Amino acid sequence: MFKNTFQSGFLSILYSVGSKPLQIWDKSVIHANCRIRRVYFCDRLYSESELPPEFKLYLPVQQKVAAS
Repeated sequence: MFKNTFQSGFLSILYSVGSKPLQIWDKSVIHANCRIRRVYFCDRLYSESELPPEFKLYLPVQQKVAAS
């Protein structure tokens, strides 16, 4: 099962790496066969309700058809 979001504790990376925390992201690779809509960095982990609308993941909702 694939996940739709990936969250990483940036502050834990910041404190564990020391002086150069962004070196980890310099070496990160996003492959061409991945469908990524947006990558962003934030100061803490936000819940889905706290995110701006452009960062939210909207899944298509299927409406049930009433049997007649």
